[in-house]
Amino acid sequence: MREFRGIRRALFVYGLLVGVAAPALAQANRDAWQKPDEVVRALGLKPGQVVADLGAGRGYFTFRLAEAVRPGGRVIAQDIDAAALRSILQQARTLAREATDPSQAPNVDVALGLPDYTGIASDTVDVAFICNVYHHVRDRSAWVRDVYRIVKSGGRVVLIDFYKRPTPGPPLAMRIPEDQARREWEAGGFRHVETLTFLPYQYMMVFEKP
Repeated sequence: MREFRGIRRALFVYGLLVGVAAPALAQANRDAWQKPDEVVRALGLKPGQVVADLGAGRGYFTFRLAEAVRPGGRVIAQDIDAAALRSILQQARTLAREATDPSQAPNVDVALGLPDYTGIASDTVDVAFICNVYHHVRDRSAWVRDVYRIVKSGGRVVLIDFYKRPTPGPPLAMRIPEDQARREWEAGGFRHVETLTFLPYQYMMVFEKP
């Protein structure tokens, strides 16, 4: 019972943190600085791959990712917010009904997780995509270990988060400096591949699981 109360308390605190950053992230011009189409192109996704959209929210990237892995690919939209995942499923059903070709319907699954547990099966993911999420994670070392668990050998992690300087987004106190984030992922067993810098407010780091 004590453990359950602890999980509920962790979820509550996590929700408060998300609420702090949400107004800035919901601004109407997000596409201008988030550059979602450029981000997806930079991922170099291939048909048939499995992508985990970790902390997917209401699917800002989910359906773009799903389109990039057609045909035969799949996106697992993961979040700790059940309502957000229901919204993604509803969008997926709507798009499936509207698709004139069944192969064009988005292949999207959802996974409800906990703050340090993704809820995704081990060794099933080709690319773990993490955007605007890492600074919310309370126990980052545990979370990195769980991401390591779900990514296949040779698979990649793509981490996008805010530079620790004044920009739109979460408060500076919540942000994780780029060099610190890199150290934490390398400590979790991943190999740093490259850092892309085309986003104005964020770093985009690519890691590989050996």
